[in-house]
Amino acid sequence: ITISSGPSRLIVKVQDGVAQKARRMAAGFHPIQVTFEGTTSPANIGLRWIIPGQGERTIAQQELYDEDLSSYGLLGSYFRGADNFEGQPALVQIDAYVAPNDPLPAPYSIEWIGQIYIPRGGQYIFATNSDDGSYVFIDGQMVVDNGGHHGDLVKEGSVTLEEGFHDVTLRYFQVDGGRKMEFWWVSPGGPKELVPARYLIPPGMSPETMPEPSQVPLAIPT
Repeated sequence: ITISSGPSRLIVKVQDGVAQKARRMAAGFHPIQVTFEGTTSPANIGLRWIIPGQGERTIAQQELYDEDLSSYGLLGSYFRGADNFEGQPALVQIDAYVAPNDPLPAPYSIEWIGQIYIPRGGQYIFATNSDDGSYVFIDGQMVVDNGGHHGDLVKEGSVTLEEGFHDVTLRYFQVDGGRKMEFWWVSPGGPKELVPARYLIPPGMSPETMPEPSQVPLAIPT
């Protein structure tokens, strides 16, 4: 079994038995390759994991996807220290979803950049629910200021946008204790919902080369 995360790989090899390895991983999607060769009949293979805070269980079919999700999401830069978004990042990767990823020990900061697609023009409400601080910038303008060292806290702001793609920057930092980062919006006439991954694209990705949005799940698998 080979699991890739950024430039590194985790390889688990087993012959007629059980083997396991552990590693810290960011929330979101990671490429996985499983090679199985059965030399006896019957032959079988099981794929299991232990999620933080949960027990061991089989990886469910709905948690595995065969689509290329690298065209969606935002480019995340990970920095050491709280509320620190300057200097050389310790890690850079494309994150399919905005989540309180923790490949670095706390305190740490994450800056996501890319573009957000606005399906119809009008007034949009953006919000974050974060622990600790977070900020949202649209076209360089701060729309949500949810900064500070605090527990779960929702802050929102509104901006009028034209249909099409707009620059977006999200910032989040974790000091200690609990962690949460959710990115919400309310589109004109729409409900309050997490911003779907299909409306976020990383820098350098042309909308013309994006796969069909219907192929991408709208929420983080649970």
